[in-house]
Amino acid sequence: MLFDVKSVVRVLLVGLVAAVIVGCDSKDDDPLSDLYGTWDSDVVTFSGVGQFPGSSTHEWNEDGTYRWEIDFTSEDSGCRVQLHWVGKFSGDESTLSFTPEGGEVEVSLCNDEASRQPVRSYPDEEVAASASTTNWGLAGDTLTLTPDDGTDRVYKRR
Repeated sequence: MLFDVKSVVRVLLVGLVAAVIVGCDSKDDDPLSDLYGTWDSDVVTFSGVGQFPGSSTHEWNEDGTYRWEIDFTSEDSGCRVQLHWVGKFSGDESTLSFTPEGGEVEVSLCNDEASRQPVRSYPDEEVAASASTTNWGLAGDTLTLTPDDGTDRVYKRR
C-alpha cells in the first residue's frame, strides 16, 4: 500500500483546520464586518433641513450593497413621506462612501392634495448627485453616522 490511511486522515484534518482558520482571519480583516446587518432609528435627519420623528433603516450587506428606508410625517403639511435608496458602499474603520444606484419617493396623506406625489423614481442626475462620504463609528449596538454637516445620525442594531 502506497499510503497510510491514518496519515491521509491527518492531512485532511490539518487542511480543514487551516481552511477554517484562514476563513476566520479573513473576516477579522474586514473593517466593515461589524457594520453588516440592519440598523434602525426613530429620527429622520436631512442635511440643511432638520430632524423629524419617523423611522430610518439602513441595511448593510457583505456584498457591498445597501438599502436605506425612510418614513416620516411632516407636521407642517401633514404629508407622509416614504423614501428608499439602494446602492453600493465601501469604506474603512472610520469612513463610508456611498454610490446610490436608484431610489423612489412617495408623498401621501398631505393636508392639501396638490402636495401629494405618487411613487416616482429618482432621476439619474439626482441619484448621481447623491453619492457621498460619511464618518462612522460603533459603540456596542449603536451605529453613529456623521456626514459633512456634523449632525449625527444614531442607529440601533435590529
